[in-house]
Amino acid sequence: MNRFIPCATLVAGLTMPALLAGCNQDHDAQTPAGQAAQSALGIKNPNDTEKTTETKRDLTVIETKKVVDNKTGQVIQDEKTITPVTVTQEKEVKTDVDVNVGEPVKTDQR
Repeated sequence: MNRFIPCATLVAGLTMPALLAGCNQDHDAQTPAGQAAQSALGIKNPNDTEKTTETKRDLTVIETKKVVDNKTGQVIQDEKTITPVTVTQEKEVKTDVDVNVGEPVKTDQR
């Protein structure tokens, strides 16, 4: 039991920075440098989802049912069912922007 505590502490100490690094990306997008970079690239709505209509068709399904006397060939009953159908094909495009801002480096200009 005494050996378990230092090992658990070591594992937690090594994995926490990696987990926290993923959380920093959302914050980086909100920094002035991150916003300036996104603006320069023309990114207005990062992490946005947009639907576009690829195809829209109005169709008619016609079903015909006939009852015919086999001996005489006479049509005894004739039914026609007309069903309007609209088919719309949409495409969903998701924009996912990850921003990683590095540390600023100051240079001495003389």
